[in-house]
Amino acid sequence: QKQKLCYSDEDDALTYIKLEALPTVPDLRDPRLADVNLAQAPYWNFTCPWEWSKYSCVHQDQTQRARAALLYSQDMLTGGGCRLDRFDGAAFVRLLGTRQLVFAGDSLSRQAFISAACLLHAAPGVEVREDAIEWSDDWPCHSTVNCIPRGRHSGFGGGCVQFGLAEEPGAGAVSLCFTAADQAVELEHIIKRFAMTPRHDILVMNLGVHLTSDEHALQVQHMPDTWTGDPAARPILVYRETAPQHFKLDVRAQLGAGKGAAAAAAAGMFDADTVAGLAACVPSVDYRQDWRSSPEREGLAGRVPFLAATPFLAQAGHLHVGAGVVGAAQRSQDCTHWCMPGVPDVWSAQLYSYLRAHLAQLEGG
Repeated sequence: QKQKLCYSDEDDALTYIKLEALPTVPDLRDPRLADVNLAQAPYWNFTCPWEWSKYSCVHQDQTQRARAALLYSQDMLTGGGCRLDRFDGAAFVRLLGTRQLVFAGDSLSRQAFISAACLLHAAPGVEVREDAIEWSDDWPCHSTVNCIPRGRHSGFGGGCVQFGLAEEPGAGAVSLCFTAADQAVELEHIIKRFAMTPRHDILVMNLGVHLTSDEHALQVQHMPDTWTGDPAARPILVYRETAPQHFKLDVRAQLGAGKGAAAAAAAGMFDADTVAGLAACVPSVDYRQDWRSSPEREGLAGRVPFLAATPFLAQAGHLHVGAGVVGAAQRSQDCTHWCMPGVPDVWSAQLYSYLRAHLAQLEGG
């Protein structure tokens, strides 16, 4: 029997399918890891021009975690309980044509952008036409091991890369762009900034992890009306569900943007030693009680084009790039960002599968 497309009806872009079967996530003791060859990944350890040192588990001396992340992405593409089409770079470029594909959001949306760009860079027959990424002169490392603080592989706030087909040099190119929107995605501002063509260009956005629970709930409440008000004046809009964090204690619901152990201690919620212990990564969370993704599924899935993330990542806490590594400055682990290659590449496969199935419908408004 043919598997269902992951979380989306094959014939309708807005019909959200809640899948009951969730994939088993490989842990660091999985015997299959011994046979994982990282060099066979589409990109790894800076073979892609836009990889970040902070997100490369190989560069961070976490080779076993890197193998687990790669194995997870391979498992999801071969039998994760639903069907994902393997990301085909040349087909992706042909599908999008001369469109702009803009990712807007926080650092997790940036990881989604990096993944799509790196998979296109590695794809046979795809070439880079223009690289307009501006790398930082002084990117904060926050005690990250082996961090590159400036220049390529350090960090960037935004930019675009154009990709075309090598055998069709005269044909148009698709532009992949990222713009940071840590607190809220100002839709009109982004549309104007990138001069996005209605019903043609594509905006993939996410509210991210920098809002308090009250701020997040308010954004979710108003989003459907904003998105569906006048489709003829809007680019194609796709919402990517906020991926779970795996902190034992998540103080961000109360404190907001980037607030971890030090901020919780300063706010008097706990003493510093207690918070440092609670800021460790746990292997799993209950996605049905996640204060970000649950309201998003309830308020947005079925009403706007929606890419699910949390259900199949609930058990993937050990695939975060900072799991088990305590940062000296924050006294906590990075239980937010993902090893790359890994989880973000599954998002890219999701986006490719979703657009491949539904782009014509989305163009029609």
